[in-house]
Amino acid sequence: MNKRMNHNPTRGIQHYRSPSRLFWRIVRNMLPHKTSRGAAALAKFKVFEGIPAPYDRVKKQCIPDALKIVRLKNHRNFCNLGDLANDGGWNKRALLKTLEEKRRIRSEQ
Repeated sequence: MNKRMNHNPTRGIQHYRSPSRLFWRIVRNMLPHKTSRGAAALAKFKVFEGIPAPYDRVKKQCIPDALKIVRLKNHRNFCNLGDLANDGGWNKRALLKTLEEKRRIRSEQ
């Protein structure tokens, strides 16, 4: 995936690699972020990789209507945002997996 500017790469568009920033950019494109109302909405929007500190000890819930098996048809293709980010150059996937295992062990205690 060659995403550089031809004449000066430092002045070109910034292509985020982490899944949280990719998702933030997708949501920003859906909002009218150039208006004050959209900018205020985007300022309230927070995106994290993994589970942040205030929510890591909360009991997880399963919503049956939102399961992938229920929502997607059998012949539809799908992918995870982490897989896309990994293909795009994100290299913190292994670190996030180890931190998630540590968090899971802490939350079970």
